[in-house]
Amino acid sequence: MIKVIFLDIDGVLNSTKSCEFYEKKYGGNGYGGFFTEDREPTLREVLWDEDCVRWLHKIVLETGASIVITSTWRHFYAIELFHAMFKLYQVFDLNIMGKTSSIGLKNRGEEIQKFIDQYSIINYVILDDSNNILPGQQARFVKTDFNVGLTEKDYLKAVRILGKEFC
Repeated sequence: MIKVIFLDIDGVLNSTKSCEFYEKKYGGNGYGGFFTEDREPTLREVLWDEDCVRWLHKIVLETGASIVITSTWRHFYAIELFHAMFKLYQVFDLNIMGKTSSIGLKNRGEEIQKFIDQYSIINYVILDDSNNILPGQQARFVKTDFNVGLTEKDYLKAVRILGKEFC
């Protein structure tokens, strides 16, 4: 059975904490994502929190889940470029199976549901800092804190949702 992580980026892989760090280090707004698809991104342009990326990678390694990008970043970058972004953080083995479509729906939950229905997804988790999901998705939702991004607590919850029990 396929397991899927529906992944937001801002507030999950970056945070207020990481943005403040990168603002001091590089200047600018510290969020990253300001580059074009015609070249490989650099660490100075992606600006994700290394700990948050590590927690996501740990979820993938422990559950075998594939990733579907739900973030607004999906509008600007092809899947191949997401692989390049993760490689900057030494993550080489992710299966990014797709991106949700932007179909003008009211909220992200509707876009996720369309993907779930289209691919008959049964086992999934949604990682997002916004509550913009459907009521029926609530049990499979891990709400991250935009101030700190993905944490160990979020990782544990996501792994439990995807089916691995902890002793």
